[in-house]
Amino acid sequence: MDNFVKRQNVTMINGQLISNQYAEQLMDEIYELLSDQGCLLIQDLTTKYNLPLDFMRECINLRLDSHLPPGTQLQGNSLITQTYAERQLAKVRGVLRAITRPAALSAIAQAYRIEEQKFKNMADQLIREG
Repeated sequence: MDNFVKRQNVTMINGQLISNQYAEQLMDEIYELLSDQGCLLIQDLTTKYNLPLDFMRECINLRLDSHLPPGTQLQGNSLITQTYAERQLAKVRGVLRAITRPAALSAIAQAYRIEEQKFKNMADQLIREG
């Protein structure tokens, strides 16, 4: 069985044989989802495709530049497109410009449904840039 697995470019994951061709098709589907949504959580992909998180991360890392939209980034457990990141930054810029009194970043992040740490990082970036 091991010789078959090695010759056919097949990997055994949780008792299932997964071919490189399947991994390529998986990345094509992820490309479509990412193009539509701009942001995907890897945990959601593992649930949808019934694959382990480590395998999904490895699959994405190996094909990040070749099978995903240009400028796609893997940030923590999120896959985001460059366009999505730019929209998020513009959203944070608008929110920060609208503030007329002291406000807690955590409350603002929660109100606009942005992860608090990402919101803080983007706010710091915008403050540095002036």
